[in-house]
Amino acid sequence: YTKTNCWVTTDVKMANFEVEAEVMLPEDALEVKFNSGLAFRCSGEKGKPKGYQCEIDGAIPGKSGGIFGIGLGGWIYPNGPEQTKEYKQQVKGLMKPKDWNKFRVVAEGPRIRTYLNDKLIADIEDSKQLSGYFGIQHHGKGGTVKFRNIRAKRLPATPKPSPKSAGKPNILWITAEDMSPTLGCYGDEYATTPHLDKLATESVLFTNAFAASPVCSPSRSCLITGMYPVSMGTHQMRSAYPVPKGVKGFPSYLREAGFYTTNNVKTDYNNGDADRIIAESWDASAPAAHWRGREDGAPFFAVFNDMTSHQSRTMVWPYEAFQEHVQSKLSQDEIHDPAKALVPAYYPDTPTIRKTVARYYDCVSVMDKNVGRILAELEEDGLAEDTIIFFYSDHGSGMPRHKRLLLDSGMKVALMIRFPEKYKHLAPSAAGTKTDQLVSFVDFPPTVLSILGLEIPDYMQGKPFLGDEAKEERRFVYGSRDRVDEVFDTARSVRDKRYLYIRNYMPHLGYNQPSVFSDLGEIRDEITELAAKNLSAMTLEQQAYAGPNRPAEEFYDCKADPRNLNNLIGTDLSGEAAAALKKLRAAFLEQRTALLDPGSLPEDEMVNFIRNEDAPLRNVLLGETNHAPDLSTGWEVADMVGMVDDPKTFFPFLESGDVSQRYWAVIGLRNAAGENPEVHKTVAPLMEDIAPSVRTEAAGWLANYESYREAALKTLVNDLDHEDWWTALRSCRAIELLGEKARPVLPIMRKLYDTTRHEPGDQNLFLAFCSGAFLEKLGESTDPWDFTPGAGSFSADPKPDDEKEKN
Repeated sequence: YTKTNCWVTTDVKMANFEVEAEVMLPEDALEVKFNSGLAFRCSGEKGKPKGYQCEIDGAIPGKSGGIFGIGLGGWIYPNGPEQTKEYKQQVKGLMKPKDWNKFRVVAEGPRIRTYLNDKLIADIEDSKQLSGYFGIQHHGKGGTVKFRNIRAKRLPATPKPSPKSAGKPNILWITAEDMSPTLGCYGDEYATTPHLDKLATESVLFTNAFAASPVCSPSRSCLITGMYPVSMGTHQMRSAYPVPKGVKGFPSYLREAGFYTTNNVKTDYNNGDADRIIAESWDASAPAAHWRGREDGAPFFAVFNDMTSHQSRTMVWPYEAFQEHVQSKLSQDEIHDPAKALVPAYYPDTPTIRKTVARYYDCVSVMDKNVGRILAELEEDGLAEDTIIFFYSDHGSGMPRHKRLLLDSGMKVALMIRFPEKYKHLAPSAAGTKTDQLVSFVDFPPTVLSILGLEIPDYMQGKPFLGDEAKEERRFVYGSRDRVDEVFDTARSVRDKRYLYIRNYMPHLGYNQPSVFSDLGEIRDEITELAAKNLSAMTLEQQAYAGPNRPAEEFYDCKADPRNLNNLIGTDLSGEAAAALKKLRAAFLEQRTALLDPGSLPEDEMVNFIRNEDAPLRNVLLGETNHAPDLSTGWEVADMVGMVDDPKTFFPFLESGDVSQRYWAVIGLRNAAGENPEVHKTVAPLMEDIAPSVRTEAAGWLANYESYREAALKTLVNDLDHEDWWTALRSCRAIELLGEKARPVLPIMRKLYDTTRHEPGDQNLFLAFCSGAFLEKLGESTDPWDFTPGAGSFSADPKPDDEKEKN
């Protein structure tokens, strides 16, 4: 207890270390505004030392776990409104006021990580002071604080090359966000990409490379682990379910072999183990992360993620923000002329659409310049001849009908790999050549391990396509699409070198479903308004995207029809095409079963198994727990959706004890007999089903009809308060899609919107998306969304007031 600023220090000095302490806050911590800290890398013989401090305080939420630079510039993390919002979300409810709280700091070179009760709070790079002694500070505001189990251990310096890494190449990954193969080297004459075109002449260019999912975070969960999203339960976007036991971030295997691993900067791994995966995978994961942070001679694996071609830049930001932050980096001669834009057949040809297409290509051009800068740095450092370079995009472009769809426009990506002279024996063909070999993101991690001669873990599901372990080429690529933000969906795809098969399990929902983030783009507004005004005036290709529904099955000859404009299902197929359709249908069922694809489980039911069995979904499905779902029972009914016209086929499944069978039976009936009053009467009791997904699907459908509307809306409103946000979101989305028919619940949706619109967290964001879109449909006022720089990653978060920020 002290009312004078007090320091307790030690003579022990460390550069790279792990230190931890358990702390019991004073009982009157809030009243006395208690403040303390665990200091490290300190210097100075008297007075206040110079160094860093992991904050410990009693405020709500305070900045416990944050990093303060003592004499080094003040707050390092959180610093500024955006980081403070992020911090508050991380620590909410984490401190235990009347119990021991564990603080831990891991410092390795310039990287400093802090943990509060084993949760990662800060991960920063700062090299102002790289060694020093430890200390504990009590700021002198009163209150008795207790520390116990204070301990530290030295960590080795950045590992030097080990026998495993000696003579191995460096690996550089450059990833472009949201970009189809719209590059000059892929034959796109409208593109201006000189740096990548030159890289292509030095690389092997892959013409059949595919994402695991047509949206970023599920695909990233695959890229970091080497497992399919559907095999891990990471297929629902913006979710945090645990990955299978024993699964690690694959760069950790490179670290163990002596590689310096860096990630600049995106993680977004879409799982509940993301903090662990980040910590074990990367020596540095930050905006400044670079191979240049390694010790001399250490081999590296470096990832650079370029956001310039992301959907936010290409269509979502207001045009003025795009001009300021992206287009301004191009000369007048480099800016694309909308009049010369290549407008695909699935878009109406309007000035707005031409302007947006040109804007997208401007973003790609700036991305190309950024790639050129990274390649120049590699040359400057004399490392180009020691480094294998991968360039790829994370899925198709963010333009309408691309990202989020299993068509080639959403799944097909650019991929080129450059092999320097000394490693050209690892290349599948000579520099400047093309290969049509099928590769999927799930193949990337085992391929890197194969190139480096490292052991590939048994749990990885990909096929290495380079190195000693590259043997049999893959025959098919499997794709999945499920919930993305607030938009619910279930679809799967299988692709071989020529043909694409897609199975849509919610054909009553069109491709152009409302989606708040995407709908901020002028191009989406244009397409949606034209379709609403006169859908029949649009071409068949445009109607296929903008129409109110879609086929249950799609089948495309991608060689004859690279834009997937002509669905061959129901047409007179050639013998070759008929055989290919049969083969892909069979491959789909085979792959789905082998991967234990849980797409037949609605999200709430999937979470129930994770919770009840206290295990990751994969381990539940493998039979390693007391109970496990039979996925085949749900798929049995799901496979009938859109394929069976007789409603009586579905009736027995409405009374099944299996939640997934009841769920798909409701969806099947909606597609088979959506307007049939007798069917409505049969389905109505399920509006009170014990399973939220079942009752929501039933109520969301039957609320379209006046005789069931009151009861249906009551069901939907009741679940808006559900403790699981994904369940509340399903109800909120159903109400949004009902629009004017749900006007009686407008006050309730207004309250939900006002409660969530300015609160942090994905759950609040998505509920605000849905409730706000509903209010706008009914002519109500809402706060405009702003995702531009300076507004924060999500402008749902309010700006903290000055006083709170000072505290």
